[in-house]
Amino acid sequence: MQAIEDCPLEQDQELIDNLTMLLDIYGGEQLITLSGLKQACREGGRTLREEIGKYYLAKGRICRDDQILVLKSDGIRKSDPVAKARAEKMVVILDNLRSVFNAGSIFRTGECLGIGEIVFCGSSPGPEHPHFAKTAMGTQDRLSWRRYLNTREAVIHYKEEGYKILALETAEGASSVFETGVDFPLALILGNEALGISREVLAEVDQIVALPVLGWKNSLNVGVAFAVAAYQMIFSRG
Repeated sequence: MQAIEDCPLEQDQELIDNLTMLLDIYGGEQLITLSGLKQACREGGRTLREEIGKYYLAKGRICRDDQILVLKSDGIRKSDPVAKARAEKMVVILDNLRSVFNAGSIFRTGECLGIGEIVFCGSSPGPEHPHFAKTAMGTQDRLSWRRYLNTREAVIHYKEEGYKILALETAEGASSVFETGVDFPLALILGNEALGISREVLAEVDQIVALPVLGWKNSLNVGVAFAVAAYQMIFSRG
């Protein structure tokens, strides 16, 4: 567990006073000082952390996720060998994404899945961007990546390497990602948040897939859409 070192608790005696109501959880320990409050957090006070979050929400103040951690256990895990083999043969191509935060989120998801490589094309911000690490969350040095100035050139390269090329796009003729069998090695293209994947790139793909929606909006955030699609492709036994 990690202490909430950066929250401005030392300037907020009211917070410390309110949290003394939780004394019974800690065997009567008097949390009347900042150090006592932080020590309780170190000792695993999940309820205490939840109360801290509620307090800041009610005050209209925000603490970052990394300041109120419930669990921290990054490291090697046992993995599904079939899914792992699929993931290693998957490449993600970013076609001129505009948001460094989306790009970082996609990178983090890709590292969680153990995919082979992420390709940043055109204006897509990559690990060299100063704000990339914010959503990559420590994964920026744990996943292979490369850069192409032109997305079409990247697509042609992977086609020549024997990759099946799929585009995740809300385009006419797209099939549901949940009803589409995929072959590996696979390169999945993600497009610009506002403009989608360029026509010249779509002309090169083998298949277009999409995520079905039931509401008014026709698509998810690109980072969220990638996570859903990639997990389906890698873990599905269909």
